[in-house]
Amino acid sequence: MIKYSLVLLTAAAVMFNVGCDGECCGSTSGPIAAISSASLSSGILNGSGSRDSNSDGSIVAYAWEVDGVAVTDPSNYTLSSGAHKVCLTVTDNDGLKNETCENVTIDPAPVARFTLPTTCTPSDTLNLDGTTSTGSSSIN
Repeated sequence: MIKYSLVLLTAAAVMFNVGCDGECCGSTSGPIAAISSASLSSGILNGSGSRDSNSDGSIVAYAWEVDGVAVTDPSNYTLSSGAHKVCLTVTDNDGLKNETCENVTIDPAPVARFTLPTTCTPSDTLNLDGTTSTGSSSIN
């Protein structure tokens, strides 16, 4: 009886230790993906806030996806106007991955338009009308 119990305990110990890494065991160590919301508001992809929670770890790869399509050159990519789902997957030096996604809406760039009079002489007062402009604007 003791012989069989020892075999069963050994098998149970092996079963619980084999194939368990940081992800499957629920460990909180590893990479943390972070999308900069400030850069997204301008339409630029920026994951510089991502980090690795392991003391000896580092982020070795960033993979971006916009609306389900992989972005091949994120340093040269700007989001177009409209609603988008932006996802960032980071990989650390141990091969662990983490993903985060954000829903982003990029407002169209403002367009300044004004109407000029058809004729003008040097003594005329010029009144500009910008009511046909689109988007929001700020004056610095």
